[in-house]
Amino acid sequence: MPAFYIRYYFSIISPVICMNEFDHYARIFKALGDPNRLSILHTLQKKEKCGHDLLESLGIGQPTLSHHMKILCDSGIVIGEKKGKWVYYSISPEGMGTVLDILHSICEPPDDSSGPSESISESIPGK
Repeated sequence: MPAFYIRYYFSIISPVICMNEFDHYARIFKALGDPNRLSILHTLQKKEKCGHDLLESLGIGQPTLSHHMKILCDSGIVIGEKKGKWVYYSISPEGMGTVLDILHSICEPPDDSSGPSESISESIPGK
């Protein structure tokens, strides 16, 4: 997104609202920013899995899995439900909808045609 649009966005939105919203966005991108967590999401894409199954399929230790699942659940992308002695994890449709909404809002050109006509791909260095 060109800097012009970012400055415009910040000029019309309350900083308090932005920080709360951006804190949430940062948690989501943190959750997506690790190869192990992406592997977990890929595994959960097919169906719900218990923690034990995730441990076996990913080849990581229990403390590491707990750390990653906490980040994924805190972001809202994954839901954990305790059934007996195991927690079963699944992808949250609402959480993934939020991810798609965020990406769409970042990538969507503004409706105002009076600003710069530079596309996002044109604003990326080396593109």
